[in-house]
Amino acid sequence: MRASYLARARLAALIALVLAVALAVFAQADEQPAATAATPAADAAAAAPAAPATGGESATPEGEKEVKPLSNPFENDDDDDDDDEKPPEPLSEEERKRRESWEGHMKPLGTGNKLIPAAELDAFPNTKKFYEEYFVPAKPVIIRGAANMHPAMTKWTDEYLKAIEGSNSTRVAAEVNNKENRTRVDESNYPIYPYLQEWMQNYTQPNATGFIISDILTGMKQDLVLPYSIDCPKVLGSQIARSLFFLSNGGTTSVLHHEHFDDIHCILDGSKSFLLADPAVNQEYITIDADDPEAGEYVDLDVDAVDGVQYPNISKVEFFTANLNKGDCVYIPAGYMQADRTPAGRQLAVSIWWLRDTQSEAQIITGGECDNIDVSAPRTPLSNITLLEEEQRRLAEEELKNEDAQENADVHDAESQFSQLLETDEAAAEEFAAQLLAEAEDEQHGLSDEEIAQLTAQADKDDEPIQGVAAATEEKPKTKDEL
Repeated sequence: MRASYLARARLAALIALVLAVALAVFAQADEQPAATAATPAADAAAAAPAAPATGGESATPEGEKEVKPLSNPFENDDDDDDDDEKPPEPLSEEERKRRESWEGHMKPLGTGNKLIPAAELDAFPNTKKFYEEYFVPAKPVIIRGAANMHPAMTKWTDEYLKAIEGSNSTRVAAEVNNKENRTRVDESNYPIYPYLQEWMQNYTQPNATGFIISDILTGMKQDLVLPYSIDCPKVLGSQIARSLFFLSNGGTTSVLHHEHFDDIHCILDGSKSFLLADPAVNQEYITIDADDPEAGEYVDLDVDAVDGVQYPNISKVEFFTANLNKGDCVYIPAGYMQADRTPAGRQLAVSIWWLRDTQSEAQIITGGECDNIDVSAPRTPLSNITLLEEEQRRLAEEELKNEDAQENADVHDAESQFSQLLETDEAAAEEFAAQLLAEAEDEQHGLSDEEIAQLTAQADKDDEPIQGVAAATEEKPKTKDEL
């Protein structure tokens, strides 16, 4: 819809303007009143929506695997009825005191909850065992010492990272405070997008705050490998979605949130503690407070001082605990609510996300496709894998370029047709412009007010070449919650 809508909208505005000017000139030559220039097409030109901002929505081409997030198990199914709901009744003094008496009220998350230590292994199991015992039943598991598989364990010193490919040319996403806050009330807690080399200059200083959560840089991929449990490129190679790295000077806390992908998270330096909530057990006790493209899906409670009055059901949540040291990894199933915290000191970790797919599950469990992987063989480096996020970014850029080329061709063809009509039949030229505008308005039907406002705001930029997704991505890379 984007290309045809933009083309018709642009053409309608452009042609109507030309038509208005041309008719005004003709009218002046015939000593007609200037008012004759106010044609219906000219009036419509003022209302014609402009093109959207560069990097607008793009569809996944037919035949390509789309990275679709899982449905949110914590979503309130009654959201559609919110307008009809009555305001909650004020709490009685007795009920307020009852909630305040909870052991975890105004204390760190997990203080008053049932805590279950996650299962532990001393090595990654083969793919079939991992899928049968952990992936399919969505059961978290700690793998002690497993991060040693990554060459990054010994290579990723600060000096190495500052010199790595992309460290001074690709921007990374970083939080400005140690305590993650996705509410974004003001610019003081908005993410920043420095170069890695620049950010690392001062991050170990005593008063420095903030932490990086960003896509790995190109030069990092060769130092990371697929864990044995998912090192089956024949089946899973096309499902490895994204890889992130986390860097800070410690003392950080995350919000309570969930990811749409399965995750193997490994500690390369420092330590980290996770609280993990199974959606199958805790769905009725946790409700997502926010779900938007930038902030992701999270609960807006204070993880350092949980308000039991505002979140009374949080006391019923059962958490798995995963306390990781340097060299440890943990498997976090997709959809699990999670919150993590780190102590003071250098903290470095990586995550590998992959997409759930029932067909692949069946191949792994019953087909024997991944049974004969040699555990002693070198693991597949991420530099040999095309991540889904990277592939979709490339396809989106290519699609935008194709749409832009088609749009320019449509504009050129219509301009030629309009010029010919203007020389021979002014009424037909005016009718042609009105038709284009009507078609644009038809395709505009269904757009939200916000989308229409974005189209209008880009009117002056519409004649500039579309720059593509890659350039925009370099200036502002995705955070881990935007996929």
